[in-house]
Amino acid sequence: MNYSSAFYRKIIYIAAIGLLLIPLSLVSRPATRDGNNDVKDAGGQLSQLRDEYELSQAKLMEIDPASETMKLASLGLRGVAVNMLWMQAMEHKKKENWDALASTLNALIKIQPNFVKVWEYQAHNMSYNISVEFDDYEYRYHWVKKGIDFLTEGIPYNYRDHRMTDNLGFFTGMKIGRSDERVQFRRMFRGDTEFHEGMDEWIDPDSYFTREYGHDNWKMAYDWYDRSIDLVERESAPQYSGDIMFYMRRPAQLRNQAASLQSEFRTNDVIQEVWNTANKEWLEYGQQQIGRA
Repeated sequence: MNYSSAFYRKIIYIAAIGLLLIPLSLVSRPATRDGNNDVKDAGGQLSQLRDEYELSQAKLMEIDPASETMKLASLGLRGVAVNMLWMQAMEHKKKENWDALASTLNALIKIQPNFVKVWEYQAHNMSYNISVEFDDYEYRYHWVKKGIDFLTEGIPYNYRDHRMTDNLGFFTGMKIGRSDERVQFRRMFRGDTEFHEGMDEWIDPDSYFTREYGHDNWKMAYDWYDRSIDLVERESAPQYSGDIMFYMRRPAQLRNQAASLQSEFRTNDVIQEVWNTANKEWLEYGQQQIGRA
């Protein structure tokens, strides 16, 4: 008798689970589009919320098959898998095993593509840790670029997060313009046509080009920080840092650009114009109402 009761309870539980899957599938169904890519059906409520708040890659063309496979392979234990991978990453970094660290972090971004810290950590690993392993400054420059390129790969997953563009501004400005190899790095950056063409998807190369001096890494960094401000002010994206630091970074790049040009080419009317532009932006920054410390 007890055996029969337990058996029937299991049947009831399974049937209840099956019934609950019906409304869950309805509220989670994705949007459908016609041949002209116009929305025919907005989808379920959960799907609409995911799309509105960009909590997942809800559109089929945006889904990364490798990433989704990794998530399924974790069998619902994604948090456990992430913790284990972070522990492995810390161990690889401690032992300076850069190849193993890169592989571990690449696995992490497949499981957590919307976690900005993973993208930042791996980019720093490439541009700062791996690059200094080489004696040739050309190889070092190559790995600095790989870190920057890696960060741009994370933009589609974190489009409304200004920390991605802030990091791109920092890496482009400071690593190229303030490292020990800054003279060689800035010279190579000016003539790196392939790199600038690759950045065209995100930033117009003409925006950080001058006829007299070519492309300038500080001006590119300015454009990245300008994009961060645009995300917050025009697209109402969340702001993750206080106003003082958030708005200071953009004008600082023009000051750095003017200082670098003056040290490299002495002075002329073009450099003086850059100094005047930097001064104007700093004055605007000083007059801006600051709401957050």
